[in-house]
Amino acid sequence: MNVGSIKFPNGGRFKFDPEKKDYFSTTNHSVRGRFVGNRFGVYAGGLRPNLEVEKIDLGKIMEKHGSLLNYLRSTGNITNGEDPKVIGVFFAGGPAPSANAVFYGITMEAYRRGMRVLAFEDGCEGILKGKGVMLTPHNVWGIHRQGDVLIGTSRKNPSAKEREQIKNFLDKLGVSGLIGIGGDDTNTTLVRLGEMGIPVIGVPKTIDNDLPKTDITFGHTTVIEASSRELSSLINDARSRNAIYIAKVMGRTSGSWTISAGMAAGATRTIIGEEYSKEGILQLMGAHKKYSALDPVLRDICEVIRVNGEKVSSPEDLKERLQGKDSNPQLTINLDALAGQIKELIDQRATKGYHYALITVAEGLADKLQTEVTERDGENKPIKGIISGIGTGIAYDEFGNPRLSDVKIADILVKRVKQSTKATILAAPDTGYQYRSEEVPASFDINLSQGLGVEAITMAAVGDFGKMVRIKDNDISSVNFSDLPRDPDTGHIIPRVVRLDKFPYIYAKTMEYAKKFEDDPSKP
Repeated sequence: MNVGSIKFPNGGRFKFDPEKKDYFSTTNHSVRGRFVGNRFGVYAGGLRPNLEVEKIDLGKIMEKHGSLLNYLRSTGNITNGEDPKVIGVFFAGGPAPSANAVFYGITMEAYRRGMRVLAFEDGCEGILKGKGVMLTPHNVWGIHRQGDVLIGTSRKNPSAKEREQIKNFLDKLGVSGLIGIGGDDTNTTLVRLGEMGIPVIGVPKTIDNDLPKTDITFGHTTVIEASSRELSSLINDARSRNAIYIAKVMGRTSGSWTISAGMAAGATRTIIGEEYSKEGILQLMGAHKKYSALDPVLRDICEVIRVNGEKVSSPEDLKERLQGKDSNPQLTINLDALAGQIKELIDQRATKGYHYALITVAEGLADKLQTEVTERDGENKPIKGIISGIGTGIAYDEFGNPRLSDVKIADILVKRVKQSTKATILAAPDTGYQYRSEEVPASFDINLSQGLGVEAITMAAVGDFGKMVRIKDNDISSVNFSDLPRDPDTGHIIPRVVRLDKFPYIYAKTMEYAKKFEDDPSKP
């Protein structure tokens, strides 16, 4: 039996079994390739090991066979009498729990309809390099409950020239449509490809839950479940050692993950970027008359926020400035003021005998710090910047987004608070990346992902392109790309943020301030 082998970075060696079309461990044959990896992302790009043998070089296929359909006939994937539609699919951006359930839904429904699925390796990189694999019911069997990304991913943002190359390549291949699985960046790319005449369908993916026009995105439920357990454990640890933890939670634009996981864990305080935005503050002001717990929230915001660099004296002063002549005021936060609030919270709890706390901070809070762009590329997109006041450098990704994950906002706050208290204050390990490939996704996410995949293929089968599938009012439907909010200057889809006048924010804050001194009846 001709058995090829592959060596993984961790030193393990696996061999390929052509009969089962899977890799097995040389030290334990019961361990198959689909189990290789860990919670931090099973593979660093590329196809799963069991798909490596099925990888195809699309450029060479076109040279040899003239068309993708001719190649499929030569391999027995289709018979001479068949002329099925071939749908391309790619995954882009960060991994997300239950991603593989989307591939499962797409592939199984495609075959039921007599269609075929061409998956491109590592996002748009795979399209540009002509690297892919045909997905079949055989090679996707059982993947819907597994936590990696079957076909790999990348953050490649194709330029206008590269988008033209993608169109020409897909036309030559004879691909009938392209399904992209990703967040606001990926769906923006799909919009631009669609404007060039490529039939496209988007599947919303972001564990941050920040895509508009869909109630929730797959993977979000899983990461909240998993991370809230971690945060709850941190509270127990803090109580045991009389410590205060400040934990940064993933979420570039939206604080949804932070507020939901923090509420479930019982965090002492949660801090998200939306609390220091014009829209969020006005939402709070509209809701605080009904929910009295929001009054101290507004007072806390007034202490920390700066409008065009200036302090505000009261909620009324803040409202007047936000609704004044300046329709787009620059809102930033003062780190020393925020650190002072955390120190005050620590002192208040200490007077009641509570010398522990957990403060969860959204990654996106760093975006509220004043930042100056120091370097741009030839298309005027930012490459590098610096955060004023703390001198921390910041880089930007291919889509022009600041890499907020590189800003250690929890460490920065810990350092500031330590200057004025003797309490034990620690920065917890960042909460986020370890859950993007959670081994056992929540059943809700698995079911949602399969449904989104089935709906995407159903739409492709009848030529219903130019849309993003979604879940709305507990049902899967679709929305036109033209109905998604887009930045008028860049054309980029505008991410959704947490509303501060709705669930879960209002109730998270209600619980926070109700439990400010904990609710132990034995304490005075």
